[in-house]
Amino acid sequence: MNQVLRSAHADRCERLVRSGGSQLALPCSGRTIYITELPGVALGSSIWDCGQYFVRYLDSPAALVHFSPDFFVGKRVVELGSGTGLVGIAFALKGAEVVVTDKQEVLELMQTNVATNCPPPCEISARVLDWGDKAAALSLNPPFEFVVGADVVYNRDSFFLLLDSMLALGDSATTYLLAYRRRGLDEVEFFQRVSELFVVQELNRSESQNVTLFRLNLKS
Repeated sequence: MNQVLRSAHADRCERLVRSGGSQLALPCSGRTIYITELPGVALGSSIWDCGQYFVRYLDSPAALVHFSPDFFVGKRVVELGSGTGLVGIAFALKGAEVVVTDKQEVLELMQTNVATNCPPPCEISARVLDWGDKAAALSLNPPFEFVVGADVVYNRDSFFLLLDSMLALGDSATTYLLAYRRRGLDEVEFFQRVSELFVVQELNRSESQNVTLFRLNLKS
């Protein structure tokens, strides 16, 4: 049965601290992640609800149903459409070896947030990856053990470029975690193709935020 994030933990995380409208503070792994955002500069330069939800999930009792506290230690994780880098940073603080990726226009922002939150021994780097660019994906040395994304299913024109990059970065042993916010019927096309290729499991959902976390594994 799916467990939904609830009560005091969710309430605490929703009371986010902002400074000058440009920074968010979010508890994670016994620390506080400080994320700078630059609204209006690029699509990925703002902090979106799915990313916050994903981080809250990783730090919640609901996650323990599927992942032990030290489960991600040493795991290779790549995040697609990282934007500010929030989700990848949360995985790095869990002990994973992380690569956060996005377009060139937000690379500096990702690097800034990584430097702010992930001093050694954290293992995390920021790289440029345009969806559908197989050469760039292969340069990241796949396959990864986890491919993750938050709010990456939003533009019909990019659905299958996203899927191409997902497949290029993983293999049959890879687990894919996608935090998805329902927006419209166009997304059905993406998930129809996903259901043909992957075994799909719903790990968690938030009715109030209209967000679902899916676990995907390639069919044999």
